[in-house]
Amino acid sequence: MNRHCPVFIIESCAAIASDKFITSATLPLNVFTNKLSEHLNKYYLPISADMLGDIAESYLRVLVESNIDDSNDLLKSYVYNRIHFRRTGKNRSWGSAISNPSKGLKNLQFDFGLARRNFRAYIYSYKNHAANSRANGWTLDKFEHADFIKEIADFEYSGFDLLT
Repeated sequence: MNRHCPVFIIESCAAIASDKFITSATLPLNVFTNKLSEHLNKYYLPISADMLGDIAESYLRVLVESNIDDSNDLLKSYVYNRIHFRRTGKNRSWGSAISNPSKGLKNLQFDFGLARRNFRAYIYSYKNHAANSRANGWTLDKFEHADFIKEIADFEYSGFDLLT
C-alpha cells in the first residue's frame, strides 16, 4: 500500500507489544515490535520496529510511574478503546461504506509526546471508571471489521523470532 499507517493502529500495536512483553517475562520487547512492524509493513508504508519499540517503552514507563496493578487488563482495554473510539470519544465508523478507519494516511505526523500524554490520560480515565475505558471481556480476535487487525491476535512469539 502507498499510504502511512493510521496513528491509532500504531498506538494499538505498541500497546499489544507492551502487553505481550509483560506476559512473556522472558522475551525482549523487540521480538514483539519486530513481528508487529513486519505485519503492518505488508499493508502500509514501512514502520520501523524501533518506532514501535519506543512507543511501547514509553507506555511501560507510564505504567510503572502510575503503579498500575492490572496492567494487562488496562493495555487490552486501551487497544479496545483506540480501535473502537476516536480520541474525542466518538465511535469509529467501521461499518461505513464511505470511510474506512484503517485507510492509510497521506502524511504520518506522529508525536511521541502526545502519544504518551494521551496514554496517561487514558490511565486516569481507566482508574476512574470512565465511559468507554474498559473492554469488558473483549479480545482482539473478536474484532470483525478488518482482518489484518484481527490476525494480530493469532501471532505466536518465541525466542526463535530473535533470529529473524
